[in-house]
Amino acid sequence: MKSFMVDSTVLVEHLKGNPKATELLEALIDGNVEGYINETVASEVIFVYLKLKTGRSFRTLKKKPNLVKKVQKEPVYELLSLFKFLDTNEFVFAVSKRLVNEYGLLPNDAIIAATAIFYKLDGIITLDEDFENIAQNENLLLISSPEELSRI
Repeated sequence: MKSFMVDSTVLVEHLKGNPKATELLEALIDGNVEGYINETVASEVIFVYLKLKTGRSFRTLKKKPNLVKKVQKEPVYELLSLFKFLDTNEFVFAVSKRLVNEYGLLPNDAIIAATAIFYKLDGIITLDEDFENIAQNENLLLISSPEELSRI
């Protein structure tokens, strides 16, 4: 069975109603693959969910915790629970530093990719083109459509 890191873009775009993301997510769940996330993905997804549900910015949410408390968060928690969590540790962080330096990835993307590399996953499921540059060099499959997923 193939194993993939699921990038936050797939989950965030699904929450925004993007049908391509929803189809990809459904194919992943119904397919013969293992999906993994880490705390970086979870944090990004929950934060965007809160922004979508409240219509408020980071600055407002940070200063008004009652807004965060009022949001029904169970749907996003259930979405995240569909995946197994992988820990970010000092070894993942070391790989992420290399990815930032070699490929110019931003820190969150580097941590997501480094998690896939460190745990020897087969690839990353993403809608983010930032991973294209490293995928081939780091021996990661990059999946961005249900069709690509079905060919594995």
